[in-house]
Amino acid sequence: MGALFFAALRFSYENAEPVMIYYLAGEPAVLALWQALALAACAGALLIAIPLGYLWTRSGLLAWQYRRTMSRQEAEIHQLRNLPLAPPGSAGPDEASEAFPRPASGGTAGSGA
Repeated sequence: MGALFFAALRFSYENAEPVMIYYLAGEPAVLALWQALALAACAGALLIAIPLGYLWTRSGLLAWQYRRTMSRQEAEIHQLRNLPLAPPGSAGPDEASEAFPRPASGGTAGSGA
């Protein structure tokens, strides 16, 4: 961390000559070159950080919404798994097979023979 501080200090010392900054509106300003470069870097970082922050927030909210939906769906699946297969007093497997009788012949249906 100290090396970064000394590099910034040396950069500011070597780039101390004044430069004229012209704005779209207003009077021109005179700043040291290192100050103008630092302001330009900060402005560029803000131009990137604002849309990136929006996208990160949006994706985080979407992920939270998807997790919440999945949690609800998993709870519904768990609830459906705990339901009985057939209500009491309904047709059991023997009675259900009588509802759909097998063909009289021993062959399979549609064998063509």
